[in-house]
Amino acid sequence: MILIILAFIWGYRKSKATGRNPILWSVIDGTAFLGTQIVVGLIVGLGMGLGIAILHWPESIVDTYYWPVSIVSWLGGILCLWLVLKFLDRPLQTQPDFFQSPPPPPSSF
Repeated sequence: MILIILAFIWGYRKSKATGRNPILWSVIDGTAFLGTQIVVGLIVGLGMGLGIAILHWPESIVDTYYWPVSIVSWLGGILCLWLVLKFLDRPLQTQPDFFQSPPPPPSSF
């Protein structure tokens, strides 16, 4: 719980320091961290459910692997958070030359 709050704070500070929209990137950071944990947990849970249904694994596998799955999803969230913060470390790119306005017409035109 503390880490999700820190994800929002770190995203806000890092994006503000690099000249990006701090509220948007704060939400992106927190959502990426929390979303990765949810998605990893759902994928592993779906795999366990299919293993129980199709491969006749014992139902106690869910209780047995609760903490390892939680740790893996937590580490996945931290990795995703680190990648987003690493992206925010990069400086903003200026617009390429082809986005600049064309030169004015010649005076003899």
